[in-house]
Amino acid sequence: QEVFATSEAIRTIEKDTNVVIELGGEDAKIIFFHKNNIDERMNGTCAGGTGAFIDQMATLMNIDAAELDRLSLESTELYPIASRCGVFAKTDIQPLLNQGAKKSDVAASIFQAICEYKMHKDNVKISIPTTEQLIPKNVLDKNKQEKEAQLLAKQKEQERLKKEREEQKQKEQERKKENEKGTGIDVVYRVQFASMKNQISTKDKTFDGLDDVWAYEFDGYWKYCAGLFATQKEASNYVQKVRGLGHKDAFVVVFYKGKRITFEQVRALEKEKS
Repeated sequence: QEVFATSEAIRTIEKDTNVVIELGGEDAKIIFFHKNNIDERMNGTCAGGTGAFIDQMATLMNIDAAELDRLSLESTELYPIASRCGVFAKTDIQPLLNQGAKKSDVAASIFQAICEYKMHKDNVKISIPTTEQLIPKNVLDKNKQEKEAQLLAKQKEQERLKKEREEQKQKEQERKKENEKGTGIDVVYRVQFASMKNQISTKDKTFDGLDDVWAYEFDGYWKYCAGLFATQKEASNYVQKVRGLGHKDAFVVVFYKGKRITFEQVRALEKEKS
């Protein structure tokens, strides 16, 4: 019934088709069209080159079959992979992943291997369709536009962060010059409310409602502060506002000439001045 239904559908929709390869969950069929006759073949007990094989390969790459399909559209290089058996394929794929091969290239290589295996196994003398032949141009164009938009957004974010770091560095240099003249404030207090591995813009929406948001790197993490105060009391009062905006772990930190110090060091500095 499956073969009959497939044959009738192909003859109605794609009349010039010579061969149809159907990949099921655990078996695969190939149908040859000879004028009004058909010749159907089916794989044996091995599930090589079937849906089960695709699932195994996706699991090996820690993704699902849908993601394997999506990644294959982004490939730029193909690798030889054995698709006749999941065990053999794993011995080809794992070293590629260990050596840093892109998942998109490995994904495309898996599908390429299935096509080559089926054609060789059943002696099918046809060429493998290209991505452009299989996928509508508007879908490919949309996928390309989305990747270009993501790349452009990433570049703009990097430029913004770079500009922000440069401005922050310039302000620090100006503040240092003022301190050296003796006209600036040596010790300042801020309210620290966030710590993260990757830097984000101090103008991010996450920081809405906060004043004088400022970032500094400390112990391999980016620390985010708000406010700028001459006394610890003023900073402590501001902590309540920061916590009220959802930053429950906010606390006061102190800096001496732009460098973070402890409160014990502040007291030592005060003693020296007195």
